[in-house]
Order: sequence, then structure tokens, then C-alpha cells
Amino acid sequence: MTNERVLFQPNRFDKLTGKKSWECPLASVTGLEVIDRDSAVAPGGLRTRLGLQTSDGTEKFVVNNLDQKIVELRELLPQLSG
Repeated sequence: MTNERVLFQPNRFDKLTGKKSWECPLASVTGLEVIDRDSAVAPGGLRTRLGLQTSDGTEKFVVNNLDQKIVELRELLPQLSG
């Protein structure tokens, strides 16, 4: 995350599985959610995921320390504080 946007740069494994770079202006972020590992989004996944809701839909990310990361993101995204 920068002061203007959220971005994702795939690692080597992600690139091999077809993942592409992604970015979104901070102003377009409308919400955060925890996506359960048993959800229809990624059946059989081993980890819960971060759902980043934007004006274009929801992007899903696997992140370490998900609960703490959501707290940190809410602090950095004033439009989500209500």
C-alpha cells in the first residue's frame, strides 16, 4: 500500500499460476472482509483470505497475520472508519 494506491505484485509461484499485477486507488476501497477458507470463492483452500472490496468488486489475497492486517488497513483507510 502506498499513500495513493493498493497494489499486488505476484511472486514467482503466483506468476506460474497466472496471477497478474493489480492496483487500485485508495479512494476506490470500500470495505474489508475475511473470506473463510471453506467459501465458494476458493473451496479447499488452506487459509482464510483478505477480501478487499472496491468499486469494481472484491479482490482476494492470502496474507500473513490476517486479523492484525485488517486492523492496520482500517487505520490506513479513513473512508472505512464510518
